[in-house]
Amino acid sequence: MKKVVMLLSMLMMICIGLPSYGAAAASSDDQPIAVQGAMDVEVSALLKQMGSYRTETYGSYTYYIGFIDSVPVVVSRTEVGMVNAAASTTLLIEKYHPKAIVNQGTAGGHDPNLHVFDTVVGTKVMNIGNYRTERLANGQGIKPETWIFQETSIREHDQETSYETFSSDPELVKAALSAAPSYKHGKVTEGFIGSADVWNREVDRIQWFHDKLGTSAEEMEAAAVAQVAQAFHVPYLSLRTISNSEVSGDTIEDLTTAGQYGAEFAVEVVKAIDQQVQFTSLPSIYVKQVKLRNQQAVWNSNGEWLVPVRSVTEFMGGQVKWDDAKQQFAIQLNDAEAIVSLADGTVAVDGKPYSHTVLKQDGSVWVDAELFHTALGLSVDVLGSEVYIQ
Repeated sequence: MKKVVMLLSMLMMICIGLPSYGAAAASSDDQPIAVQGAMDVEVSALLKQMGSYRTETYGSYTYYIGFIDSVPVVVSRTEVGMVNAAASTTLLIEKYHPKAIVNQGTAGGHDPNLHVFDTVVGTKVMNIGNYRTERLANGQGIKPETWIFQETSIREHDQETSYETFSSDPELVKAALSAAPSYKHGKVTEGFIGSADVWNREVDRIQWFHDKLGTSAEEMEAAAVAQVAQAFHVPYLSLRTISNSEVSGDTIEDLTTAGQYGAEFAVEVVKAIDQQVQFTSLPSIYVKQVKLRNQQAVWNSNGEWLVPVRSVTEFMGGQVKWDDAKQQFAIQLNDAEAIVSLADGTVAVDGKPYSHTVLKQDGSVWVDAELFHTALGLSVDVLGSEVYIQ
């Protein structure tokens, strides 16, 4: 599990910018927890719990930034389907840098022992639409029972089946299960979530998935979110509340109520994660696509990623010169130079006020990564748990 843990009290803060998540952010490691739902019915209870929040929209994807109790959160409405889920999650990671992603919502039951309003904590998820068929000649028909689910060598595999699966983070699973007593509308159980851009209602096909793969339920987003989260090294959790089942004998089909119950449970899971999970790894720094060894970025409550200015500059072939008399340092890289002044307790870059953070301790200076863009024109990106400067 990963949580940015910074001892900023050991550092002297020279300049502080405006907080990214509001003035109520209380500590230096307050990256938000992201909670996703595909539809309004899957996020409305979360928004009600937040009370006040800021809304931001990029393309078709909407994000609500605020707090659940004192926990910073970003609620993401992904829209329905695998492509929407992947695109929305990529934007979520790039723009809000969540320390964990909780993907929750409704699902159709595959396990006959699960009933409407039961909730599945998905220990693993899989794209059940990712398969290949054996060749059959013209007139030989269709044989779904022979379809072979794909395996990809660069992905995580289930050791028994060799099928391509993505696991929820075990510490997030543990926190979710600890919140189970708060759920009063059915049982909470561990299970296996299948995802596809198909709504399956053929009982024989549902039973085939359950018998062949062990799926508990199916929906249309979880595997895509998990794949993106894994690519950017963001801890992930899947939660699904059963809204309908063709195999359990239930006649009720209630998407709205299941969506509300699932989101209410997600609120309790967020609280449990905040109280129980320790995220201990710091973000990696990539310079010119190469990972810096023994150097990691740190996050502060202003929403900034701080990097060691000397290590980054020297790795790129430049140098940093400190002038103690003037309380300033020069970053020299290729034909460019930037002067950063810390005199009089303020920060200026090339004589202009700079509103981001610069920290100094024992001769080492840490700066907001954005300084390399502002002062030297370099490209700076933060994706998941990685900072890229090039």
